Amino acid sequence: MLRSSFRVDGGGLAVSVAVGDEGRYVVHLHQGGTDLLLDRPWGTFETLASRAAVEAGEWHALAVGVDGGEIQVYVDGNPLLTAGTANPFAAGSVGFGALDGSSVAIDNVVVAILRAGLPAAAFPSPVAAPAAPAVDEPPEADQGNGDGGDDEPQAEVPEQDLYPVSVSFVKNFHMAGSDAMVQMTVSNGGTRAIGPSSVAWESMGSSCAADVDGLAAMTEVDLSCTAAGLPAGIHSWTVYIDHDERIPETDEGNNSLTGILEVAIPTQPDLYISNVVA
Repeated sequence: MLRSSFRVDGGGLAVSVAVGDEGRYVVHLHQGGTDLLLDRPWGTFETLASRAAVEAGEWHALAVGVDGGEIQVYVDGNPLLTAGTANPFAAGSVGFGALDGSSVAIDNVVVAILRAGLPAAAFPSPVAAPAAPAVDEPPEADQGNGDGGDDEPQAEVPEQDLYPVSVSFVKNFHMAGSDAMVQMTVSNGGTRAIGPSSVAWESMGSSCAADVDGLAAMTEVDLSCTAAGLPAGIHSWTVYIDHDERIPETDEGNNSLTGILEVAIPTQPDLYISNVVA
């Protein structure tokens, strides 16, 4: 997985992943559009997918994931391009390039191997919390099936389902170099209480975690932790629920949430209320 911030002021930016002897995948971000290309053999380009151009002259967050033969591209936390290939590249490096005469910028580059694979799992679009699963009726006693045998197996009832609801930051986190509190709300949408677990927040090497002592069915809990300050720029962040996999869940695919945070350099005094105690 490659993650970075980028800006295209003119021309085009080429972001390469899985670069090896056989070729590479290229995300070409230019003023005419956004293309996902297969370069194999070297110098022979095949267009796998295309979309409209992202807004020029503005900073954006990019995430590119490769999982087997599937490639996904996210911009600002939203899915932009998806494609599949036969005979995928097993591994490789990453790289950035610009066409002659281009004016582009990159920052906050992170390369990692994700447990969940593609950004689709680790970087979902921020959406409303999923609806709580329907609760099945309790299994019934034998209603006389005529053969005197055991009842038919009952469908499994959804029991435990943790997912993130919201994330917020106290104001000074938006100033470069300032440590601050990350506030998170987590829900158990299942039909059974869960035991202890943990929630982690991460962005560009800054991270923190909070423990969940336990959570009853169909309830939420507010958590907080303190993270180290970030440099100025636009950063993507991710919250991972039960990141150490202590809780067996009905749905493991909704355990993360991503967003964009802009960090500025303080230029003048800024007074604000940080806490109120009744």
